[in-house]
Amino acid sequence: MKTSRLLVTFLVTLLTVSSVEVAQQSKPPDTPAERSVATSDESKLPIKLLETSEGFHGDEVTAQTGDVWLGLFRSGERHYLRSTKIVVSLVNDPIVDEENEKTGKSVATKIKDPPVFLIKSPHTFREAVVPTLFSAPEPDESTSLNNGDERTFSYRGTSYRLFIPQSGSGEKFLSEDSRLLLTDGKHTQVLRTLDRCDDCGWSLHWVGDLDMDGKLDFYMDLNSHYNVSDKRLFLSSFAGPGELVKYVGNFTTVGC
Repeated sequence: MKTSRLLVTFLVTLLTVSSVEVAQQSKPPDTPAERSVATSDESKLPIKLLETSEGFHGDEVTAQTGDVWLGLFRSGERHYLRSTKIVVSLVNDPIVDEENEKTGKSVATKIKDPPVFLIKSPHTFREAVVPTLFSAPEPDESTSLNNGDERTFSYRGTSYRLFIPQSGSGEKFLSEDSRLLLTDGKHTQVLRTLDRCDDCGWSLHWVGDLDMDGKLDFYMDLNSHYNVSDKRLFLSSFAGPGELVKYVGNFTTVGC
C-alpha cells in the first residue's frame, strides 16, 4: 500500500512538471518593446518619475489628481524646482479605444510653465532655481546620442565627458554593442549598455545640478526599441564609491 501511494505521488509530480514545461514552451515570445517595458521595474528605484502630456496609455500613469509632485520647470533659460498638485484626466486613447471610450490619461500641473519632468521622492529636494547647463524641450539632431558622439560639460571646476565609443561595426547608429559612458577624468562609469537594439535611439534632455550638491545630474531617453521611450534620471548625490551618478528613476512609455 505504501509503495502504491509513493508511485501515485511520483506520477502526479511528473505530470505537473510536464504541464508547466509545455505551458512555458507554448507561450509566445514577447516583442522587444514588451520586454523593454517589462524589465523596467521602477518600483525598485528610489525616485518616482513622471512627465506631463495630453495622452498616455492608461497603465503608464498610476498618479492621481491632487497628488503633490516636485517639478523641474522651465521658464525661458531659467529652471526651477517647485512643488505642485497634478491633474490626471481620462482621455481617448486612439491606439486602443473606440471613439466613445476613454482609457488613456493626460497629466498636467497647476503651474503654467512646462516641466522637464516631475519627481516624487522620500529624500529632500530644495525648491530653488536649478543650475542648468543643457535643456532641450524636444529631441532633435542636436540632442541625439549615436556611436562616436560625445558631449562635454564644465561645472564648478570639473570637466565631464558623456560619450559613446565607436562600435566595432563602425556604424553611426546604435547597435547591440553600444555603451554610454561618463567620465570626469578620474573616474569613468558605464551608464547604459545594450543587449538588443531594435532601431533604438538615445537622446539627452537635461543636464544640471538638481540635488544642489555641486555635481552634475543627467536626464536622458535611453531606450532599446524605436517604439519605447525610456526616460532615466541619474543623480550624483546617490552615487556610490567610484561612481559619478546613480540611476535613480525612470518613466517608460510605449507609442502605438
